[in-house]
Amino acid sequence: MLAFAFEEASVCSVPLRVVHAWSPPGGRAHLSFGSGGGEEKDLAAAEERALAQMPAPWRERCPNVEVATALVSGSPEVALVESASRAGLLVVGRHVRRVPVGPHLGAVAHAAIHHALCPVAVVPFS
Repeated sequence: MLAFAFEEASVCSVPLRVVHAWSPPGGRAHLSFGSGGGEEKDLAAAEERALAQMPAPWRERCPNVEVATALVSGSPEVALVESASRAGLLVVGRHVRRVPVGPHLGAVAHAAIHHALCPVAVVPFS
């Protein structure tokens, strides 16, 4: 998926924004507001570091592509659709399903296709 996004950005000479949505682990409803903040900040920092490293191999292959990363807290469906409001193309990945019946798109790709205000490319994960 990132390879496709980098290639498109390179061909079109446009910047690329890599968005990753995440939510802190569940099971915190019993904690008072702010009591788990330190652990959540540590987890967010770890997610941010992992996200910063993710596009590294493609940055080397496409050095002309300007890349920005964004870690967004919350639902991936909402985060990507909102991020796509200013995009020329939204690239989302999907897992390849090898079952004969049932949906073949996940919730994120489905939401992107139906709600994004820009063209959407759904790229299967290898």
